[in-house]
Order: sequence, then C-alpha cells, then structure tokens
Amino acid sequence: MSYPLGYEWLKEHYQLRVLPHSVRSYTGGLLGTKASQIQRHQVFEQNFPESARADDSTCAHLLFALKHEGVNPAYLKSVFAQEGVSEQVAAHIRQRPNSQWSRRLWFWYEWLTGQLLPLPDCKAVKYEPVLNDSQYFTARPENVRRYCLRNNLPGHAGFLPLVRKIEPLQGVSDDSLQQCLHRVLGDYDETVFARAARFLTTYETRTSSEIESENITPDKYIRFGRALELAGGTPLTKKRLIEIQNIIKDSHQQEPDYRVEQNYIGGPGPQGVALTPPRPENIEDLMDDWFAMVERLNDSEIPASVRAGILSASFVYLHPFMDGNGRISRYLIQDVLAKSGLLQPGILLPVSGGILNRQQTYYQTLDYLSRLICDQTDFYIDEAGQITIAGETDHLFRYLDLTHYCQWLCDVIQDVAENLLPKEIDTLVLADKLYSALDQVLDLPAKELRLMVKMILDNDGTLSKRKRKRFEFLTDHDFEKIERICIELCSQKQP
Repeated sequence: MSYPLGYEWLKEHYQLRVLPHSVRSYTGGLLGTKASQIQRHQVFEQNFPESARADDSTCAHLLFALKHEGVNPAYLKSVFAQEGVSEQVAAHIRQRPNSQWSRRLWFWYEWLTGQLLPLPDCKAVKYEPVLNDSQYFTARPENVRRYCLRNNLPGHAGFLPLVRKIEPLQGVSDDSLQQCLHRVLGDYDETVFARAARFLTTYETRTSSEIESENITPDKYIRFGRALELAGGTPLTKKRLIEIQNIIKDSHQQEPDYRVEQNYIGGPGPQGVALTPPRPENIEDLMDDWFAMVERLNDSEIPASVRAGILSASFVYLHPFMDGNGRISRYLIQDVLAKSGLLQPGILLPVSGGILNRQQTYYQTLDYLSRLICDQTDFYIDEAGQITIAGETDHLFRYLDLTHYCQWLCDVIQDVAENLLPKEIDTLVLADKLYSALDQVLDLPAKELRLMVKMILDNDGTLSKRKRKRFEFLTDHDFEKIERICIELCSQKQP
C-alpha cells in the first residue's frame, strides 16, 4: 500500500483546496519498494524507501516537502492557517533553530502569514538562499538577519508565481537571445531597420487580433500600433493597462476600470467553462499585488523571455477585464522585451505571429492550469449564461507554477528570433525590390502596384492566372515582364 509524503500527505490530512503540486512523493508500493521516479503528464512522482517515511506530524511532512519536493507557497500558507500549526512550527524551531531547513520553515511561516512567532532571532550562522537558484528562477537576494537567509523570491507574500529551471529552460538567457538576434539581423542595414519597424508593428497588431479572431478597423489598427511602439518606453501602471484595453474597443464598450462582474472563458470544460477567473471583489487587491510582483521582477536578472512568460500568463489567469485580456497579455510580452534592451530601437519581435503559428499548443498550454483552477472552484451557470462562483478562490491565483507556460513561450520567442523575424524582414525587403522593379516596367498607380506585390508574395512569388484578371488592362507582354521579374527576384528569397 502506498503512503503519501510531504505535500500530498498535507493535502489529504488537511483536505486542502489547492492546485496539485508538481511533485508527488510516496513510500511503500506506488512504484515498487525501492526508490524510483516517474513522470506522469506534468507531475513528477517519486517513490522513497520505507526508511524515508516521515512520522505523522505536520512539521515532519512540511520539512520533507521543502527538502525533497521544492516550494509551494499555496500549500504552505493553507497549512499554516490550520489550528495548532503555529505552535508546532514554533516548537520545532526551538529544538533546531540553526538548521537551514528549520530556518526556511520559520521564514515561510512568518513571511506568508505576516505573524511573528514568539522566538528570538537565530544565532549568526551561514546565510542560505530561501530558494535554490539552481532549481528556480530567482530575484536579487536580500539578507534577512532574523533567519540568516537570503530572500531571493521573485515576488512577495501576496503574489509569488514560480518557474522551475527544468532542463528545457536551463539554457535560456538574455545573452543567448541577444547573440541569436545579432546573428540573424547582422546583415541588414539601418535603412531596412527603419522600414522594418513599422512593418513589424503592423504585423504584430494583425496577428494579435487574429489570435482572438477579431476584425478591427484601420483606425484601431493604427492606435494599437502606436501603443506597441510605446511598449518599453512607458511605465506599466493600471492606467496604462486600461488604455491598452480600450484602444480597439468602441466608445460605448470601453471599460474605465477593472471588471465588476464575474466573467469566464468558455470551453470544453464542465458546463462549457475553460477558466473561472477570480471574483470581481478580489481583483483590485490581486492586481495591486500583481504590480508589486512586477516591480520585484523588474529588479531581477531573470531572463526577459521568462519574465515575459510570468507577466503574460499570470495576467491571463487573473483576467481583470471583461474582454481583451489576451491582447493585453501579448502587449506585456512586448513591453518586457522592449525594456530588456535586447532589440534594436523600434524593432518588435513578432511574438504574436509565432503564437499564431502554434495556436493550438498556445491554448493547450494555458488550459492545463485553467482546468486545475476550475477543478477547485465551485460555480454555477444559469440559463442566461451568467456565472456565479461560491466561496473564496483568490488564493488559487497567487502562487501559480508557471514553469510549463514559460517553457512554451521561451520556445516560441527563440523560434521567432531565429526564423520568423528574419523571414518577415526578408519579405519586406523582397516587397520593396518587387515594387521598384515592377514600377520601372509597368504604368500602374501605386495602390494597384502594392496590391500586385502582395498577390505575388501571397502566392509564393508568382502572379496566378486567376489574379491576373484583376489587371485585365495589362497585355500578355506585360505579364511576361512580371513573370521574369518574379523569377529573378523571388528565387533570391531566403528559404
């Protein structure tokens, strides 16, 4: 018979309503009687020999979890709130006040609860990090004398999403991304960059809207493009988010503040619900804590791609507006990348285009945590489609494990930098060459010439016979010239 350890024991013992931890530990039969490990979907299961079995006390399992399963603030805070736990924690620390694991437990209790235990500061011992920076992405450490620990958490007690340094993320760094960008963009001159800036902004605007299956007017295109051009140059504030939110909405649909109604994302889940965001009365407090987390991240050396993942995903799950949250989340990605200094001034990395190319896995990646949140939420949808959420749920959003989303986004950003960005700039360069060459041999208005160039590029470098009907006033000789130019120029396009 298998016996749960650590977080799993705490969850069962206290009947915690929390999202599952990324690691589950057992002893006695789950995977045999010997120590072993296995990956099931996104949960890492590990079996320990009987000798590792902790006694049935809360502190024993808390310490086991911190030692062998990593950190989960949601579990820790829920356990600390249970009757009698503070006395047990204080008693354990009195027995072993200098142990690094006792000091970590002590730190987590006081940091998460905001309550001091009746204990004197520990004696001067070697400082240890709160988070193992070989296992997690961490912020700048700050020494905390009471515990002789270095607080390197990438957030604060009210909002602390974590990202584990799983193998695919271990090579992610600003240096590697910058080297990639330098390698793929090194051959373009300043004139191309000047043209590319506006082109990439328009491309990002279009693809971000396509992800939402939205058709927006030219005026809204322009306004959202201008907002993207300012990404990285303006402080990230509540006012700024509301401005971005309202840019492509008609005046009668604009939102002056965070939502005051309960919303949800429809999907294949229970009653057609894919995500149940926090209750509206909790949004202001959650977003204040979110902004405080942003400030902590901005002062860290966490790679820009990972920070972009933390901000964009945590924002999507909070869903603070009735509409447009996905679009804002992609603006946040651009804002982080722009502020990182990795890109040429004015150049956007067309991340939305990369997301659009992987749209199915985009939703699958977001849906993983969405389903877990729904599983821990009691809700009801009436006949009019209005949703009611029972009980408090804001704790489900404060301590998310965003590892897998960040891994997915880092892969997208790397692919965009290596492939999509140069491809789109090459397309722009080719469009300019086609326009110039065709303008020399055809007597066409600029509007008609731009349309022809677009048709040629959309058709892999040729003007199809069907599209030729659009230019029926041209002669066969003209079309022969067009074909020769296409063969000459489009064969030079990078694959």
